[in-house]
Amino acid sequence: MAAPVLVLLATAGAALAIAAWLAKAAMRVGRRSGERRALAAAGALAGVAVACAALLVRGPAPDGDRTLFVGGVATEPFVFVEGIRRPLPSQQIRAVKPPTGTPVFDVTYTIDSWGNRSAPEAPGRPAVVFFGCSFAFGNGVEDDETLPWQFALDVGRRFDVVNAALSGYGAHHVLRMLELGLLDGRVQSGVARAFYSAIPDHVRRAAQGQSWDLVGPRYELAGDGLRLAGPMRSLPGRLFVETLQYALGRKWRPPWEDATPGPADVERWARIVAQSAALVRERWGAPFTVVMWDFGTPRGRGLGAELRRHGLDVVLVSELLPPAKVRLIPGDGHPTASTDAALARALAEKYFPGSGTAD
Repeated sequence: MAAPVLVLLATAGAALAIAAWLAKAAMRVGRRSGERRALAAAGALAGVAVACAALLVRGPAPDGDRTLFVGGVATEPFVFVEGIRRPLPSQQIRAVKPPTGTPVFDVTYTIDSWGNRSAPEAPGRPAVVFFGCSFAFGNGVEDDETLPWQFALDVGRRFDVVNAALSGYGAHHVLRMLELGLLDGRVQSGVARAFYSAIPDHVRRAAQGQSWDLVGPRYELAGDGLRLAGPMRSLPGRLFVETLQYALGRKWRPPWEDATPGPADVERWARIVAQSAALVRERWGAPFTVVMWDFGTPRGRGLGAELRRHGLDVVLVSELLPPAKVRLIPGDGHPTASTDAALARALAEKYFPGSGTAD
């Protein structure tokens, strides 16, 4: 929140300085109409300065979610690596939604020493890596209820399971993590398979970012490939969005983020996923599977078909689970613990049959 504070301080100072100059100039204006206009402008600018000061005194507007360290409070328990938002290693984070009344959920996220959400480790064994957003990370469920954790149990702990997902991520984060080798040190015993949990909104996230992803990597189409074009927002754009979030709440979303993605955006996303799959094969020698969430929208099935046209291994959640087993947390929209368990079991049976379940 340092940037919005500086913007508000600078705005208040500039408004006061200009207001004082206008008020002084009004005294020298010979015409009464000119004097009134100058004083009115000075008063308006003084009002802007007072409003900025009031926002600074009030502090950031409250969010609908609360994220707290267990034993303390932190608004941003993250670090940024080349625009990739990563949790701080070896911590516990309590997530509450909403902050008042009966919580939709009140759970604890444990971050391991590698900066990933905790999952059953099996040192010396090949890894199974889960990429994705909050659906794979496990928003709203406890550590042992997430999709990766349940998968580890369903394969009898035969693999070193890595939950490399994070709330708000998209395919562009997956690709950049692979390009930077952020997980190479974690999977030194080899990789058996990588899963990318995809939702339709990842197309929009890769195209124009989101209010929580202002510095994430932005890829652009370049011939038959992609090029890294810098962060999602320029510095002025980030300051604008962050200041309004400070004033209106972290839930404020710029209206342009809700624009419907076009064909070029779908192609960009598909190429990003395809390039991620290619890097997993080249670096780790492992297959890459896209788990496409297609419930509630026909668009998910269409996006799955698009990825298949790019030669990717895609499995639709509707191909693995009947509708009765797909349940979302009321008032939130993320998968429940029972849905994670059912999907984990289906993936284990499909890709690692006969693994057995550990006690």
